[in-house]
Order: sequence, then C-alpha cells, then structure tokens
Amino acid sequence: MFIGLHELTIDEKNRISIPASIRAALGVDGQGARLYLVPGEYRRTLALLPESEFKAMARALQQIPVGDKAARSRSLFFAAASQMLEVDKSGRVVLPQQSLEFAGIKRQIVLAADFNRWLIMNREEGLNFLRVLWESHSQELDAIVPENATERGKFWHGFWQGTHTTVDAGGETPQQP
Repeated sequence: MFIGLHELTIDEKNRISIPASIRAALGVDGQGARLYLVPGEYRRTLALLPESEFKAMARALQQIPVGDKAARSRSLFFAAASQMLEVDKSGRVVLPQQSLEFAGIKRQIVLAADFNRWLIMNREEGLNFLRVLWESHSQELDAIVPENATERGKFWHGFWQGTHTTVDAGGETPQQP
C-alpha cells in the first residue's frame, strides 16, 4: 500500500530518482527491478505501477470480448501507451519522452500515492488538483461526520469498513462513502 506525496524534478535525460521509501514500498530496491508506466486515470497524468499490479490489470484487459470494440479500443490504448521501466543502481527510472509529451508532463512533478499505484502529475497542476480534492473532501465530511466524539468514532470505523451510518432525527441510516 502506498501513501504520501513527493515533489520531484525530471532531469535532462528524463530520469526521476524514485525515493527510497517508494522503492521499498514497491519492492524494487535492486538494480533491474521493473516498474510500469501507464496512462493515468485523470487528464494529464501517468501512473507508476509495480509489476504485480500491472500484470493484474493486463489479465483483466485481456478478458474483454473481441466484439466489444469500444472496450477493446481502450485496451489497445492502454497496452500501446504502457512502458516497462527498469530501476537503475541509483534508484532512477527513465520516463519515455513520448509518454511525457502525450500526458503534457513537464520537468517539475509530484508523485501522489493512490494506494496501489503512484500518479505522476505536473507539480502545479497536481498540487492544485489535490487542493480541490481536499476542499471537496472536507466539505463532504463536514456534512456527514457526527459532532459527538463517540458517534464520530463509530462513523470512522464504518467508513473504513466500506459503510458508515449517519445519525439523523429518524435514527441511523446506512450510507455508502
């Protein structure tokens, strides 16, 4: 599981130095370890995946029926735009120029954890995007998190279990996060 945010700079050879904490979490501490660079889920992003996660995604995409042209087109895009990256002895990877251009990624970036992958975004855009998410998340939580400390504890327990309850005048009502 990956958490956190790192601000990095892409050097003149399109390399980034993967922080040691990320390499350890990805299980890629040695030279020759593989990571996969894939299109990100958000506009102007790329994602960095460990080999196991990439293989799981590839297996799922290979199950798409041949007759489903729209889904097969997305699968083709994903496969064609993905790149295997090897970690060098200094813990760096080279980001392909074409991938950077397609995603509009410049030299100053952020690596933002998304639990099973790292998103790569332009620093300014990425930090702004995360600020918007933070504000949106804060407003949503303000509306649903109980004031009472005991009820707040129950809420968070349920939230992380996949359901939570909000208390209103009519009693407890299950809610999906």
